[in-house]
Amino acid sequence: MSEIRTDWDLKDLYKSFESPEFTADFENIIPLAKNFNQKYRGRISEIAIEIPALKACIEEYESIESLQQRLYSYPALRFNADTRDKDAVSWQQRTQENVSSASNYLIFFNLELQKLSETTIETLLKSPKLSLYKHYFSRLLQFKPHTLSEEVEQVLNEADLAGVSAFVQLREQHLGSQEFEPVTTPEGKTADTEPEISALLFHPDPETRLKAYVNVRKVYSSHNLLYGIVLQKIALHHKLDYARRGFKSTLEKQLLGDQVSEPVYRNVIDVTRNAFDLFQDYYRFKADKLGIKIKISDIYAPYQPIEIVKSYPETVEMIYDAMSHVDNEFESIVRRFVEGNYIDSTIRKGKRGGAFCWSIWGFHPYILQSFTGTPESWFTLAHELGHGIHGVYTNRSQRLLGADPPMVLAEIASTFNELLLLDYLLENESDGKLKFALLTKQVEDALNLLFRQTTISRLEEDIHNKMSSDSFDHEWVNERWLYWYKTLCGDSVEILPDHSVDWARIGHIFFKPFYCYNYCLSHMVSIACYSKYKSEGKSFIPKFKQLLSHGGSMNPKDALASVGVDPSDPKVMQSAIDHTRNLLDKLIAMK
Repeated sequence: MSEIRTDWDLKDLYKSFESPEFTADFENIIPLAKNFNQKYRGRISEIAIEIPALKACIEEYESIESLQQRLYSYPALRFNADTRDKDAVSWQQRTQENVSSASNYLIFFNLELQKLSETTIETLLKSPKLSLYKHYFSRLLQFKPHTLSEEVEQVLNEADLAGVSAFVQLREQHLGSQEFEPVTTPEGKTADTEPEISALLFHPDPETRLKAYVNVRKVYSSHNLLYGIVLQKIALHHKLDYARRGFKSTLEKQLLGDQVSEPVYRNVIDVTRNAFDLFQDYYRFKADKLGIKIKISDIYAPYQPIEIVKSYPETVEMIYDAMSHVDNEFESIVRRFVEGNYIDSTIRKGKRGGAFCWSIWGFHPYILQSFTGTPESWFTLAHELGHGIHGVYTNRSQRLLGADPPMVLAEIASTFNELLLLDYLLENESDGKLKFALLTKQVEDALNLLFRQTTISRLEEDIHNKMSSDSFDHEWVNERWLYWYKTLCGDSVEILPDHSVDWARIGHIFFKPFYCYNYCLSHMVSIACYSKYKSEGKSFIPKFKQLLSHGGSMNPKDALASVGVDPSDPKVMQSAIDHTRNLLDKLIAMK
């Protein structure tokens, strides 16, 4: 195949910060929003009487929101690819300010829609011409009791730039500026970036794993006080916000945003808490198999010293083939991501950690990861491409106001993609050691989603409950994190003192509280969806595509009903536990 670029090309958004298109959009976004305000403010109740007029008004509103997304995304993507890019840092701040100012002129729109009479809203909900906005109107009504006056919402919108958003950016920029102590493997290879050093947790040599684990956490430990202050200020922000909006807690506020009821959340937390023995049983098995006492630095240790590395082009070809066995359109979408240079997989200093798929309505999504060639990187790429496939189907079918899927739906395509790749590899690989390693990965990934992600949510409950009546510092967070991890691991894994600062590596607790339980819940419904695919075969795929096409245009329970899955059913949650237990049984039975 032709040479593949490993950095993304953002020219579909803008060619540069100096391009005429970027300059024009940057200068015009506030006047456009201001003109919309002058044209419609105070008139929504009058306009809503005529469905075509309201539809045109909504579409004009969407066009401004779309421009804001495009304008904000360009410097943000540049910044994430290199947090040391001074132009990106500067322009991200400037675009945030412009977009915030423009947003203030638009705040009236949703507020006036919320004030419409029940009769008018019922008419809008029943209108075929507004069918793509039905869920949008329903969500406005759900948030109505928690929405403040236009003036207050404007002030809060502006204050966010110097508040929670500033603290999130401070952490990201600070982390991006850090240098990590290099780790040299017994083979003589040296890793000096966080992704490369963290990849050594999969190395067969225990001393290399331990050094990699400790060296990454040295940086977080040396800045433990700073990250504790950042988290404390963010938690204070959410405390003030939920109180002023009439919520009982930060959790209640976030659950409404996630479209998940508290009983469903509690079921996720309780079902996984009652299954800690599964986590412990696996690591007792692993300790026995390896003949060592498992430390937290060893949880990803390979069972056998098998070299499993693929180049980026090899991995791309493998994913193409895996997709084509399921659906030609899936493969075609993935090819467009690679050939269109929508993926940044290069390892570089200053690059944001982790991986993501960034969707922009009206454009294609962009994917960021740091590709290391290990199986972890293969599956991360497949995962993010699943998000990309989801974004493509949503973009085709929904307007902007119905495009953003809630978290319980947002992880389904990505998890589905990982399971597809795993089945493909298990079927096509002949090496028994590799198959054992792949099955191990599936078990360990499932344990991560079921137990690590919910442990993060347990910590967050402690953090936000503490903040609701008192305050906390970094040492208190360290203690609570250690408590929950020791409770999870029991005597199956030795928790090193360095693990106390590991919470600071979890970006989600800073930029979106109570995000991580969603990974577990979405994994549970994804397992249910994949089970249906396995039993129904390719006849399931059209239904699955329809599910992906719904985006955020309906309640997740209704969307999942189209494929016969109920996210509120405790049996769906327990089945994910049982599925993982069965995988462990298979692993134990392998020779």
